Amino acid sequence: MSNNINEILLSQILSELNCSRVTIKSLEEKGVIDIFEKEVYREVASEYVNYPKHILSDVQRRAFDSILKEYREGRRVSLIRGVTGCGKTEIYLNLVEHFINLNFGAIVLVPEISLTPQTVERFKGRFNDKVAILHSRLSDGERYDEWRRIIRGEAKIVVGARSAVFAPVKDLKLIIIDEEHEYSYKSEQNPKYLTREVAEYRANLIDGLLVLGSATPSIESYYNVSRGFYNLIEIDERIGSATLPDVNIVDMRQELISGNRSIFSRELYSSIEENLKNNRQTILFLNRRGYSTFVLCRECGYVCKCSNCDVSMTYHISTNTLECHYCGQRMYVPKLCPNCKSKYIKHFGAGTEKIEQEVKRLFPQARVIRMDMDTTRKKGNTNDYTGSLRSIRQIY
Repeated sequence: MSNNINEILLSQILSELNCSRVTIKSLEEKGVIDIFEKEVYREVASEYVNYPKHILSDVQRRAFDSILKEYREGRRVSLIRGVTGCGKTEIYLNLVEHFINLNFGAIVLVPEISLTPQTVERFKGRFNDKVAILHSRLSDGERYDEWRRIIRGEAKIVVGARSAVFAPVKDLKLIIIDEEHEYSYKSEQNPKYLTREVAEYRANLIDGLLVLGSATPSIESYYNVSRGFYNLIEIDERIGSATLPDVNIVDMRQELISGNRSIFSRELYSSIEENLKNNRQTILFLNRRGYSTFVLCRECGYVCKCSNCDVSMTYHISTNTLECHYCGQRMYVPKLCPNCKSKYIKHFGAGTEKIEQEVKRLFPQARVIRMDMDTTRKKGNTNDYTGSLRSIRQIY
């Protein structure tokens, strides 16, 4: 049913009254009802809660004022280097509100689809139906409807992933790229483009403002700051009394010298053990898939490489194969060195498979789940994330 209580979908009334179209047509002929066609958009992210406006802290206010001041003086790009939790999103919201009040449009980009829902929730909670969403998980129909809302000027704010930078926003004046350092902003498919460059080009065309935000900005952005092209704003304080987490760096060379040959330092082992005793969760991050990162012959130094990409192939214990993570080429692990026929050929390095195996060996009482491209590639996998939420309670 629409917002008007005198309107109801034809399909709905046929279902609720269990009547035929002939009956409805007869009511129309008698002037009791009117039947008309009305365009209805497919609902995207229809469930959200109100996100109230917060008073900016002194640091946030200075950042907000600096961005607008530099923009008025002709500098179209501002870079916010702010630690995690410093309140960059609230600055974004206030910038969008500033330009919306001037009847301009805005685009807000996030690096991954997984980050879109939380960003959408905040922007929709603040600006309601003025927000449109664009990302690859939308159906063709949903994307079509959102695109029409944007072109018609019904949505003045677009929130989305990389491709949303091309959105036909009416009277566009502001583009925000959050986590601007992320590699996912680079399109490897045709048409190939770098989102930051497209956004900067659009901003220059419309005399608009581009705001980049990150806790660890890219080298390119810092270089543009050093040349005076970008306005730099640095925020080193978290909102409220929140403090940054403690970080301990362990030298694994010293661990080896002291007799620890494990891939885990003694400090990490004791921390995991303490977490398990307290029924807490541990998350271990490693940016390497597979079991071992390369296979080496200790006799002649030969390394198994991909014939297409000339990079070392990764050993996957689950399939007992070597795999190239660039082109996908696979081969079985040779028992003898292909170069010198030596039997001293072995895999080295550690990937997520090896970490999982070691965790299970050291902590047999823990429930373990591994999440990487191999286990979450498709729905229904044995180690699928969506089917293993309960298992993530203690240790990953």
